[in-house]
Amino acid sequence: ALVDAVDPLAYATKDEPYRVLILDDSVTVLTSIQRTLEQFPNIHLRTLRTPQHILETLLDYSPDVLLLDFHMDGCNGLEVAKIIRQNKAFESVPIVFLTSETSEEIQLEAMRHGGDDFLTKPISQAQLVNAVVSKAERYRGLRKLMVEDSLTGLYNHVKTKTLLQQGLLLGERQHVPVSYAILDIDHFKRVNDSYGHTVGDKVLKTLARYLKQHVRKADIVGRYGGEEFVVVFFGSSAEQAYEKLDEIRDSFAKIYHAYDEGIFSVSFSAGI
Repeated sequence: ALVDAVDPLAYATKDEPYRVLILDDSVTVLTSIQRTLEQFPNIHLRTLRTPQHILETLLDYSPDVLLLDFHMDGCNGLEVAKIIRQNKAFESVPIVFLTSETSEEIQLEAMRHGGDDFLTKPISQAQLVNAVVSKAERYRGLRKLMVEDSLTGLYNHVKTKTLLQQGLLLGERQHVPVSYAILDIDHFKRVNDSYGHTVGDKVLKTLARYLKQHVRKADIVGRYGGEEFVVVFFGSSAEQAYEKLDEIRDSFAKIYHAYDEGIFSVSFSAGI
């Protein structure tokens, strides 16, 4: 309980800027929105003028909010929203439609197909900023519950796989290696049977915390399930990842865990 209280203070994480993706085929509208939002250091922007690469961009950029033009040449925003919502990874990303459409019937239709809000052009600066920040804050809060493992606070299985995909795409684009490791605590069933599940949970939390402290910020640590964990080493060859992970494996095995009648130690095995 003390560790859980102290860790956020000792290892405070700085909130990243809200990531906003804008899809609009009008250069004028894109420029206007950029001028408005770029004034705020807690907002980061990416723009698209055509919807062809929207799914790849969503996967690569992971926006907190998508600002989507309702009327585009060859494809309207409603069709784009339907495609996005068919993909499980993006079903909760807030979509805010940008439109000059004032028809209540069309707005309701858009909301039924995945829209979260409507901003009618011309959009005031205050209205735009308020919509972006409020949607992003809410999404970040919900996403935290959706992507975190409740016991360890690490990324859960689904989020870890998504981040691995993003890491592979980024590695390919930047021509750097990416190594993927799966860890498994040795004889963990014996720990639960001998010392109880509460002690077993403490062992899992200890390893989770230890991994987070001993890898770089660019690396990804997740819980794969049960006593299995995942580490994605970005920019590391298999040999470099092996060396780092073996060092962590050796030092973790020297940690003692307490139970009512004494102490014990555990080890883990890994493959890269």
